[in-house]
Amino acid sequence: MRRQLTIGFLLFWLHLPAVWSAVQISGLYQAQVVIPNQEQQSVDTGFQQAINRVLIKLTGAADTIYSTDTQSTIGRADRYVQTYQFLPSPLGEGWFLSVQFDPLAMSDLIAALGLTQWSDTRPAALTWIWLTLDGVPWVITPDDRANEAEQVRVQSDALGVPVLFPLMDLEDRRSLNAGSLQQVTEAGAQMLMERYAVQALLLGDVTAENVFVNPKTGQMMTEEEATAAVTQATMPTPVATPEQPTSGLAQAAQMRDPAMANMNSGSDIVHKPTKPKETIQPIKKNQWFTTWRLYTQNAGLQMHEWQGPNKASFSEAVAAGFAQTAQHLAALSPATKVTTTIPDTSNINTTTAPVIEAAPVPVDANAPVQEVMLVVSGINNLSDYTTVRAYLSNLALVRAVDVHSMTQGEVTYRLTVTGDENALQTAIGSGATLSGVNILPGVNLYRYNRP
Repeated sequence: MRRQLTIGFLLFWLHLPAVWSAVQISGLYQAQVVIPNQEQQSVDTGFQQAINRVLIKLTGAADTIYSTDTQSTIGRADRYVQTYQFLPSPLGEGWFLSVQFDPLAMSDLIAALGLTQWSDTRPAALTWIWLTLDGVPWVITPDDRANEAEQVRVQSDALGVPVLFPLMDLEDRRSLNAGSLQQVTEAGAQMLMERYAVQALLLGDVTAENVFVNPKTGQMMTEEEATAAVTQATMPTPVATPEQPTSGLAQAAQMRDPAMANMNSGSDIVHKPTKPKETIQPIKKNQWFTTWRLYTQNAGLQMHEWQGPNKASFSEAVAAGFAQTAQHLAALSPATKVTTTIPDTSNINTTTAPVIEAAPVPVDANAPVQEVMLVVSGINNLSDYTTVRAYLSNLALVRAVDVHSMTQGEVTYRLTVTGDENALQTAIGSGATLSGVNILPGVNLYRYNRP
């Protein structure tokens, strides 16, 4: 049923090219990271991870953000925090640290770094990713690979890259007609981009493979090297021949010629025990290997291709791919040089910089999880739909956003929230994206306020 709704919704606006080309991004100053506990050291580490994500969302400059000089300029991330809160992890271990950074402070920081701020209206990227498991390739879509599709959405949202998944209908398959990234032709990519009226097409090959790692050096080993190491470790250690008593004849010979010291009464030369070689037991790990290709429409079709770093998980591999994608897409969008004046902070004791600990919408970690239906009118195109969905997903107490039904200009969402309906209404009421039309117990009618 959800697949039919999704396809129907997409086809409804498929004849409107401008809708697909750009999407307005919300939640640019917010990030959510996982921390093991609520100890201050874990929180500080979480702040650093969160500010890096927000800076990439704001600038697209992934390589620059992670450089040593940039990290030194950033300093303590808690100085830029406006609010934060802890949310329970659905896995039952650790916490989600949801952080909201101060927009003015972040603008000052971007200026100090000499970077430009990426426009909040960004080109949507049609995302076609092959996932190879046990030699079988899959194209990641919410219907065929729901778990991986959700991870793709989470990582793309975290880095401010709006994505679309292909419908995978007959026309899509005819356009691309490829089983892997390397088989894609420029003509096929062009046809697909024209069909969806997008400025960007992101292709990815993601493969999970078992690798062997040297536990002492951390370096990867070939299967032959690992097999040799295991074989050597299991081989029996030779036992040296014990020394035999030296005969009288041998003792006399030793006195005349020291070179004959090893001579005994007709026995062979005695071998001293040798120290066995130190062996290693290779560790077998799952590694994710990725190749990415990004087609962009900017004064003609352009292509960027790169190998992603090997990662220990699918989500980490995808996050690295989208970090580079953000860098390329930022170059396509209009950006404004930030020229905010940076105040002199040389005399400020940063160790006592205040951190605001009150979240705008308190979330009870022990509150029950429930579903709330929300009807939003004023959604007239895909850009409106994407903006509203992103806004709802970024609300701290919202865990999942699903589409229940659609009609002309109106979408009914099914939200999974931590807390109750009143908490959701309070959260939405604190912003200006949606305005209440009819808000009663069990009734949540809102209108989208287009900027």
